[in-house]
Amino acid sequence: MFYFRKITILLSLSLIITLPDSLQAAQEKPNIVYIMVDDMGYGDAGCYNPKSKIP
Repeated sequence: MFYFRKITILLSLSLIITLPDSLQAAQEKPNIVYIMVDDMGYGDAGCYNPKSKIP
């Protein structure tokens, strides 16, 4: 009986200690943006070619 109580307390404490870290990590997601274009050259973007109509 003492062994079961000891294991229960140990598991409860480990869950309480690790739970706040896992909740905080789930909220901090990285901002990743994928831009996929087809047949776009170096001078087609507006930042490299001021005459381009593509933003």
